[in-house]
Amino acid sequence: MNRYDEMCKKHQSEIGAFPLFWAFSNDQFAEGMTKLGLTPDDKAQIAGLGCGGFIRKTDVDKWNAMYDGHKDERNAAIIADTTGLGFIKDMFTSEMANHEYGSNMTSAKDVLWAMDLNWAYLESHPAMMAGWEAAENEILAGAAA
Repeated sequence: MNRYDEMCKKHQSEIGAFPLFWAFSNDQFAEGMTKLGLTPDDKAQIAGLGCGGFIRKTDVDKWNAMYDGHKDERNAAIIADTTGLGFIKDMFTSEMANHEYGSNMTSAKDVLWAMDLNWAYLESHPAMMAGWEAAENEILAGAAA
């Protein structure tokens, strides 16, 4: 497993341990509220995360701190990779694979969007560009095999 995947797995584990629920129906919402120790009528006590996710309003600061911590950890790993051939390459390789970049030629824009990046940022950071190119070569070589 590459370093980026290891970090994502750790972050996903932390999110999975957080008191939250996802609901896409009234029944799921009621079950989720019960999971948080609330009743379905306690809607004023929850905050939406978007995409069907909910947490207690009292946990918003903890959620934001965890989310910011994940972002800071990723950014620190990017900064520490001065050549772009370590964590940065792993990051791009994983996201290219996740978005089937080598098999259906998803655009670079789609892959970068998933990481909240853009092409102009890559072009202005040599290590990011080196990592992108190394990952792209690896992914495309695998697709051609």
